[in-house]
Amino acid sequence: MGRFFNVVGPRQTGAYGMVLPRFVDAAIRGGPLVVHDDGEQVRCFAHVDDVVGAVITLVETPSAAGRVYNIGSDIPISILDLARRVIGRVNPKAKIEFQSYRDAYDESFEDIRRRVPDLTRIEQTIGFRATQDLDAIIDSVAARQRSVT
Repeated sequence: MGRFFNVVGPRQTGAYGMVLPRFVDAAIRGGPLVVHDDGEQVRCFAHVDDVVGAVITLVETPSAAGRVYNIGSDIPISILDLARRVIGRVNPKAKIEFQSYRDAYDESFEDIRRRVPDLTRIEQTIGFRATQDLDAIIDSVAARQRSVT
């Protein structure tokens, strides 16, 4: 069984709160990139190709059966730094705007400040390491979104 952590790729949209495609789309359109709260929430992003490869390898590895595996990247970045990175790669003229959780959702919304998976088990079992870095992920999402807009 797999537990996926922020899987992103070129056909993903910003629907359902998918932050990276949402940021890329905003930058392509000229901004602003809306960052919730202070932007210090920490996440890790893995390309869908890496994740699919890991799933296939897990399924094909008999010793992997019956265990739960975190699948993704363990390289953290704050949401604010992600927004800055997207701006730098996609559109340096785009701006960042901050929005409170209260304005974005409601008073009861709670967020996990840091979501970084422990990949020890999947590394030990199948030798998994994500191969695509964040810049490559941003570029692939931007290339796809530019081709459909």
